[in-house]
Amino acid sequence: MGKQISINYQAVEEALNTLAASITALETKAVDFEGEKGLTTIHKILDINVKLASIAGEYQKLLEMNVSATREAIKSMKTTDEDIAQKVRKEHG
Repeated sequence: MGKQISINYQAVEEALNTLAASITALETKAVDFEGEKGLTTIHKILDINVKLASIAGEYQKLLEMNVSATREAIKSMKTTDEDIAQKVRKEHG
């Protein structure tokens, strides 16, 4: 036969769990510089900090969507693999 594609489902799931835990731990809140807001530099830093927090939050959402999509793809591949294996067994059984 031709080349075989093997997926280690457990390794993929472990990697996805690690990624999901990292996503949860990602800090997405802006730092507050109370009392220093009168300075121009601090205003600029605060603005950048808020934008960075927003970007980090969006990145976190994208990563979560990626984890979910990967889990669905792996689930589909596993189901397809099992269906094919069952059909092959019936044909050769």
